[in-house]
This record gives sequence, structure tokens and C-alpha cells, in this order.
Amino acid sequence: MAGTRLHNNNTSTEVIVCAWHLRRIFWVERLWEQVKAKRLDVLRGKVKPRVNRSEADVNAPYNQEIVIFDPATNDEIARCHWFLEADQKTPSASRFPDPKQIIINGIDYHLTGKANQECAHCKAGIPTTHDVVMEP
Repeated sequence: MAGTRLHNNNTSTEVIVCAWHLRRIFWVERLWEQVKAKRLDVLRGKVKPRVNRSEADVNAPYNQEIVIFDPATNDEIARCHWFLEADQKTPSASRFPDPKQIIINGIDYHLTGKANQECAHCKAGIPTTHDVVMEP
């Protein structure tokens, strides 16, 4: 996987959000549900050992970057990471991807990159709770 940003030519607006709001967008847009239904596809990056992890993380010694994309257009939709168990295949922790960037409907949602940047959704009063409950 080249680079750390998504590649999508349909992006027109950037919206800086906190991690909680990015997760909310991921679930409200049902991106993982679409992967499970095979409407979206996943490209998995290299499995890497986690560094600086606590003793409580014994079941998640590895992590992996994944990119969710639309196979019909090859547009990248979300760049995420998740934790993996010792077998380097089984998702651990929440068992769901943790989004780092989402491009959907021409909007590039990405995490606040600097300490002084504020989340646009927090400022707008959008709740951080998920509207969708998913099964792994």
C-alpha cells in the first residue's frame, strides 16, 4: 500500500474530525456491512508487530492497515487499521477496523492532524454515538 492518504479523484471537500466522529461516519455509512455483503472490497497491508504496547494487550500483538475500496470504480473509500491476535490473521480488540480516513460522497473526512485543530462535527454539535450496531 503506497502512501498514507486515500486515492480518490472524486474528492472536493475536506472535513477534519475527531476519532469518535470518524468512527461514527464509518458505522452510519455501513462500510463494514458493505464489505461483509461483498459490495465493497478490502486490500490488506503488511502485518506489523505492535510497538510500545501495554501488558494488557497480550491478545493483540500485531496490527495491519486495510483499505476499503469500491471494486466497480477502484475508488478507495476508507483507510483503517485493526489489531490482530498472535496468529496474525484473527482480528482482536473490538474485532472491527478503526478508520483513519474516509472519502464518501465527495467529502474527505480525516483525523485532526494537529493538536490545535478542532473537530468540525464536535463544533457543529453532532453526537459521537453510533447509530448502527454491528456484529463482527
